[in-house]
Amino acid sequence: MRNTLLRLLLLSFLFQVSCIEKRQNKSQRLNSKTESDLYSALEQVKDSIQIGDITVYNSFKHQILANKGNTYDSTLILDKVYKRHQKLWDGCYAMIFGEENASKFKTEVGMVKWNKALYKDNKEFMEQRVRELLQQNVDSILKESLSGFTTLIDKHRPTAKISIVFVPLQGVTFGGCDQSMFVLDLMDTSNDLNYVLTKGFPHEINHLAYEPTRKHDPDRKTALLNTIDEGLACYYTYKFFKGDIPKRTAVENMSEEDWNWYLQHEKEIFVKSRPYLLESSEKVTPYSCSCGMHRGKKLFEDAPHSICYWLGFRIIESYERNNGVGSWKDVYELPAREVLAKSGYENYINSLKE
Repeated sequence: MRNTLLRLLLLSFLFQVSCIEKRQNKSQRLNSKTESDLYSALEQVKDSIQIGDITVYNSFKHQILANKGNTYDSTLILDKVYKRHQKLWDGCYAMIFGEENASKFKTEVGMVKWNKALYKDNKEFMEQRVRELLQQNVDSILKESLSGFTTLIDKHRPTAKISIVFVPLQGVTFGGCDQSMFVLDLMDTSNDLNYVLTKGFPHEINHLAYEPTRKHDPDRKTALLNTIDEGLACYYTYKFFKGDIPKRTAVENMSEEDWNWYLQHEKEIFVKSRPYLLESSEKVTPYSCSCGMHRGKKLFEDAPHSICYWLGFRIIESYERNNGVGSWKDVYELPAREVLAKSGYENYINSLKE
């Protein structure tokens, strides 16, 4: 009996030692990757991904690999980050961040200078961010996201050029100036990376699918159209996940508390917003849905973020409820004012108690 007990104790000890060694070996492999294998992993990453009519440039790859040798490889920055998607830098970033920053983005000297300094000042963060990105299996996520445009709205497949890259000035987490100038900025941590890739990507690409309608809408410069545009992007995301995510998650990853606040104030929100919906979205009004002004603070001091995203989502949801299952796809081809009229949302609002 005693020998049996000793054997059991010995086996237990050996098992624990084996487990400890496995954990240590795994830790060593991770540390090894942390210290020396990142370059090798990045060299296996494709320079770009082609999915239908969308090209995704993995520019982050070259921002890190430019530091691999004894001297900084500026040709990687110029050829693989700048010139490959030059329209993004010359036509978008040089414009939205003002004349004082334009030379950073539309000159070769400027691009090399900030890329070199950005890595030097943020080496640990950038390398960790890239490891996090590589673990996401980006190719599969993006291909899966775009599959929705085949299965849900085949007539409206988007075209785009997108750079996944580190940028020194934040302001565009995921978006751009038009379909040829899109970016996913890895320096911006305002949103969880997994959320941006899985939920944010369908949302942003949907804007490109809707863009042809938007261009020809007589109300294209109004807050109403921007509200419909953002609402449709959120609704598409909800449909893409087949209702397996909460509506609030599809609407800017909103908290349950914020969603409930909107439901409780729904009538007040629409009644107060209605007079401003057909005003120019470029005009600073009590209700605005452009250039990041989503709070509507003059109208709703206590409102959570993303008021127009939520209101647009409710209008599209009402449209489908009023016109039949799948009818939300009509919105891609209808003027914004017609969408609101056919949604029955105003009638719904009028039926609510004060």
